[in-house]
Amino acid sequence: MTIHKSERKESQFEVFSHALKLRREIRALAQRNFGYKPKARSYETEQQQEQRLNFESRELVKETDYLLDILREITANIIFANKIYPKTWAEYCERRLHQTKAIAECGRLSAELQYIIEDFGPDVNKFIPYDALIQKEINLLKAWRKSDNKSIPRLLDAPIK
Repeated sequence: MTIHKSERKESQFEVFSHALKLRREIRALAQRNFGYKPKARSYETEQQQEQRLNFESRELVKETDYLLDILREITANIIFANKIYPKTWAEYCERRLHQTKAIAECGRLSAELQYIIEDFGPDVNKFIPYDALIQKEINLLKAWRKSDNKSIPRLLDAPIK
């Protein structure tokens, strides 16, 4: 049974839709301060405790901004790569470069979450699903990059202009 073309649903670009999901999930985690709960230290005076809490809250804001910048870079590189339909070898290389940059940004995101775990000491188990989302995004990007390899023979056979 065939479905008429006008009745078909538009297919989603899974790499991009998953990147948006990753962005929403990490943003929700940041809104909860990454699960960080300040602990009172018995050896601190009230002034020292206030200074430490102010410093930690500023650091959390900086980390949130940094993570959101990384997430923006991931989605921007995916959009840039998707906008390029390679007809020449140079276009293919530029598309692949943006795909590689998106993968590298995913690595930065993972490293930054690891830093948050080490520095602020939240429950590590709460970060496992986020790491799984990052790894899935990396795998989707690599699969997309690998599927582009099919166009190499067509590009190599194209006449040079």
